[in-house]
Amino acid sequence: MPSSFLEDPLALVPGRIATFKKWPFRRPKDKCVPQTLANAGFYHRPDVSEDSVQCFVCHKFFYGWNPDEDPMTEHKTKCPDCAFVRLVEEHGGGYEKAPRLAVIETECARLRDKFSYLFEQELQHRLQIYDNDLKRLKEAVFSFTKNNNITLPSTVVKTRNARKRPAC
Repeated sequence: MPSSFLEDPLALVPGRIATFKKWPFRRPKDKCVPQTLANAGFYHRPDVSEDSVQCFVCHKFFYGWNPDEDPMTEHKTKCPDCAFVRLVEEHGGGYEKAPRLAVIETECARLRDKFSYLFEQELQHRLQIYDNDLKRLKEAVFSFTKNNNITLPSTVVKTRNARKRPAC
């Protein structure tokens, strides 16, 4: 039975290279080309921007590339704790070159990071919905009290003003 990570085309370099069909830098003198980006753990995210990439392990986005930038150097600099960066540093390459145990450890980190990434996305989405609902509620209360010449009890006003700080 094959491992689930081997079924993910992004786990191996050829699968990541295949995502760079519309990558803007392809001249021979460019460092920031599909091969070096894929070797650094990145896949292309043209849905975000023309030169946006995402690490398949730590899920961090990178964009605003210059043709002469080295993708692995950027990855190491901006994400020194990325499990893929550590794997490449310790074993000289990605999943294709690393021992099985190192790959399994990296996959565990990848799944933890993916869960955190998805949780953060969902949390931000729900907070935005909450903020929108709260804004609409405030507008409705303001409109209702203004149109009906109603004043709110002082406890409501105090409660409303007290919530200006984060409720951590």
